[in-house]
Amino acid sequence: MSSRSWSVPGAYSRVLSKGSVTTKWIWDLHADAHDFDADGVTVGGGNQRKVFASNMAHISVVLAWLSGMHYHGAYFSNYTLWLKDPYHTIPTAQQVWSIVGQEILLDETGGYTQGLYITSGLFSMWRASGITTLSALKVISITLLLGSMILIVGAYLHMKYLLYPTTSINTKIRVISIAHMASLLGMGSIAWAGHLVHVSIPTNRLLDAGVDPTMIPNV
Repeated sequence: MSSRSWSVPGAYSRVLSKGSVTTKWIWDLHADAHDFDADGVTVGGGNQRKVFASNMAHISVVLAWLSGMHYHGAYFSNYTLWLKDPYHTIPTAQQVWSIVGQEILLDETGGYTQGLYITSGLFSMWRASGITTLSALKVISITLLLGSMILIVGAYLHMKYLLYPTTSINTKIRVISIAHMASLLGMGSIAWAGHLVHVSIPTNRLLDAGVDPTMIPNV
């Protein structure tokens, strides 16, 4: 700020209100938007609606990212070859185009395939989930992509059109939502446990015994 602006009445107080020469106002900008109980946070169409919409959009991005992982695994990976011989096949799900010499990053991964070496354990996670075919990866990719699109549309509607209820009704909904989240997490855990017992564990036992993955029913 120039020396001339300090002569304006109230200019110095306005600067101090932002935290003087500190970054307090930047922290407040991010913290206050998520403080639903703070003064000045409106219920009908203010910060609460924006935060909820941003959360939905963030989940949409995560689902789109997971969809891309399964898409690359379905179309650019050697997952089925790795299932048959995981000890002599290097997992890969991405190939680099030969434009300006990036193909030097590719490696022989086994099974007459080339690609980037995956070290994240993605194939092991798919195997533990009972996935044995590329068609299953395609279905999962499409499902995640549709879920991402639904959430991004929902985020837009909540940001632009859908209004939140009054304060009293909103308080009741927040209490009910805790029970809903607990029920959702509990039923989700039971469903995943059932999938492991009835699908994943038998599938992994067959793979450990040397059964061809194409001979295992894809359920």
